[in-house]
Amino acid sequence: MAEIALLDKVWTEFLTRWPVEKVRSMTLEQYHKLNDSSCFQRCLESGAGKLGSIWGGNCF
Repeated sequence: MAEIALLDKVWTEFLTRWPVEKVRSMTLEQYHKLNDSSCFQRCLESGAGKLGSIWGGNCF
């Protein structure tokens, strides 16, 4: 798979999981929940990492 196609797939999957409407009204628990890889912060940090990294700081 070409790099652009891979990045587009990552972006589409992220937007499917976290559409703008959901982000605008998310709860704190949806934003970050300890040991939950499906929370927004984890999806952004590790799931969408190929699009740009936000690793480095402590999310707490």
